[in-house]
Amino acid sequence: MNRLIIVGSPRTDGRSAHLANMLFETCIEECPDDELALAPVSTLDVGGCTGCDACRDNIAKLAELGEEAIDDDFAPCVIDDDMQEIYELIDSADEITVVSPVYFAGPPSQLKALLDRLQPYYWTNARVEEKRPAVLHVVGEGGDP
Repeated sequence: MNRLIIVGSPRTDGRSAHLANMLFETCIEECPDDELALAPVSTLDVGGCTGCDACRDNIAKLAELGEEAIDDDFAPCVIDDDMQEIYELIDSADEITVVSPVYFAGPPSQLKALLDRLQPYYWTNARVEEKRPAVLHVVGEGGDP
């Protein structure tokens, strides 16, 4: 099993990061044969989606030419940052876990940027493929309506 844990907190030492690290350590102990990756947004350089729709055109080109005609540097998004690595981790994951705090009744902006950059998957057939397990841990302090 290949597992990916996305840590949605911009704080490297926050509650969400601690929970994600506990999950990571537990997976190592309980599933020693599994591949495991931790992707904390606090250490990633992921810019926001610009809405340029280049991913739509790139995915269409990939579908037209076929994967073998595309070189190793192919990226669905034209923004050159750490999201390219996240795409690879997501593509290879059998299970995805997201651990995130709640900031002002929503996700932190760093996680929101990563989520917005998942737009290339909209243009693929990923929506009709077999679904993979996903787990969401939402961490809040309370008091937010």
